[in-house]
Amino acid sequence: MQREIFKSILLGVLVLASVVMTSNILFYKSDFEKYKPNSTSQVAIAESRKFPQIIRPNLMLERNENGRFGQNSNTDIQKVYALLRQSVFSEITGSTSRLENANTPHYTLVFPAPLTFDALERVFQFDSSKSVTASHIPVDRIDVFGSADKHNVIAVFSSPDEKSKFLYNR
Repeated sequence: MQREIFKSILLGVLVLASVVMTSNILFYKSDFEKYKPNSTSQVAIAESRKFPQIIRPNLMLERNENGRFGQNSNTDIQKVYALLRQSVFSEITGSTSRLENANTPHYTLVFPAPLTFDALERVFQFDSSKSVTASHIPVDRIDVFGSADKHNVIAVFSSPDEKSKFLYNR
């Protein structure tokens, strides 16, 4: 009997405390008159950037007869990237195996995430004969090979799994 009375009193106290706290929340009045009307500070929105400034490679690999070397220097990567952005690429047919098996040095630009071909079109310049099959395949790296005449380059746009590759000539 003593126990039930104690539980009832404790439960009554808890219910009363809950009602008091709820009423404090419901009927709270702030001192808005004490605050200055312009107490908020203006926050600027980040500056807008162009698409090529957002989508850019973060790693450049050089492959030569001594092996493969990485380059994280942003200035060196941006120099190569800027040259590629100024080029106009036209699609060529052929296999990449003869390019990759040759001992000629070439560079690989690696993007941090796969890009769609539509995004690449906003960064690079392609001629009007763009392949329709390439538009739905993501690309995360560009291999750049020098040509025999030393005036043009061959760019190979590769998917992350390297199953799909597209050759373009500059």
